[in-house]
Amino acid sequence: MDTDRSWMYRRLQGRLLYPGFTERVQEFVNFALRHPACMSGPQIKCPCPKTRCKNTGYRDVETVKLHILQKGFVADYQVWVFHGEGNVLNPRPVAQLPEYDVDMENEGGDDFSSVQRMVIDVAGPEVVKHSPLSAAVKMLDIKCRHSGSVALVDDVTEFIQELLPEENKMPKNFAKIKKMVRGLGLPVEVIDCCLRNCMIYWGSDADLTRCKICDHERWKPPPKGNSVKRRVNVPYRKMFYFPITPRLQRLYASKATAKHMTWHAEHKMVDGKMCHPSDSPAWKYFSELHTEFAEEPLIAELNHLWEFEVQTFDVHRRQNFQLKAALMWTINDFPAYSMLSGWSTSGRLACPHCMENTDAFTLKGSRKQSWFDCHRKFLPRGHIYRRNTTDFRKGKP
Repeated sequence: MDTDRSWMYRRLQGRLLYPGFTERVQEFVNFALRHPACMSGPQIKCPCPKTRCKNTGYRDVETVKLHILQKGFVADYQVWVFHGEGNVLNPRPVAQLPEYDVDMENEGGDDFSSVQRMVIDVAGPEVVKHSPLSAAVKMLDIKCRHSGSVALVDDVTEFIQELLPEENKMPKNFAKIKKMVRGLGLPVEVIDCCLRNCMIYWGSDADLTRCKICDHERWKPPPKGNSVKRRVNVPYRKMFYFPITPRLQRLYASKATAKHMTWHAEHKMVDGKMCHPSDSPAWKYFSELHTEFAEEPLIAELNHLWEFEVQTFDVHRRQNFQLKAALMWTINDFPAYSMLSGWSTSGRLACPHCMENTDAFTLKGSRKQSWFDCHRKFLPRGHIYRRNTTDFRKGKP
């Protein structure tokens, strides 16, 4: 077939159809009819620029020819991929598929992983400017940023359905949006908390029914006057924890981020300037110490990642590797420091610098620990405050 498609955009000559345009349109229709895999029964996709067409809506042959004669072809459609040319039925998923070319999970009975199969099933050109997956993620983002209700999302998606062609893949409500995004394999764990935020019911405390700090009940009492016994206990408060392991794996599974995940090990330091944490002495010491590494939910998961590692596919290097993680730096308050380091930041040995060499003392009246005056030991040895026995602790140099 002639590959010169310039005729497609020479529809009119003055107010009349360009000579030979009608015959070329018939050739296009005949070509489409020879590829039943791209058809819906006797109908083919209409390539005219009308809102409900644009290679998304199926029409009978005569309607398609009429639309083309009236409106012409949609822009930039010299390759008839939606009508069987090149044996490409859905060009957008094919372009996006390498983005999720992972080999870390092999669920399913076919040659694709669960992530690949999910992308193939839901991504497509039926939604203008957005695939169904990206549209679903955008809807969730809008809901979170504006604290929208589920009913609001349902109403918006219902309205969007009225704007789109009948045969579209846009999720029709909030439940279908969640089901679609859940296919990405980025789980969320819901953990019950104390009403006063004293503790979380997790790990060894998962089966407790009262707070071990303030003794507050974990579950809400059933509604009064309700004759039907509640089957599921409802906590006073809960938190949402996003596991880090699958999210690290997805960073290696995307071509947009996989290269950056290993940049720290491949870049070269320029002129002795530290332009990345990997240039610091602490990072280099850690790398030398652990050459194989190129009390709350996050701490437990980081410990697990360090001790047991997880097989992950690097789409940039096209190979599997054992993923490990370590926490190098944090910015946090003292309670968080205690959970991260394992050193108690309360009581007499609260100072993580002095540790057991602390100069803390017990107040006689309240029997509480005090660290007043402990800072003087960091002054230079000849400093006058070191010998001052009246303005600080009386009688103590």
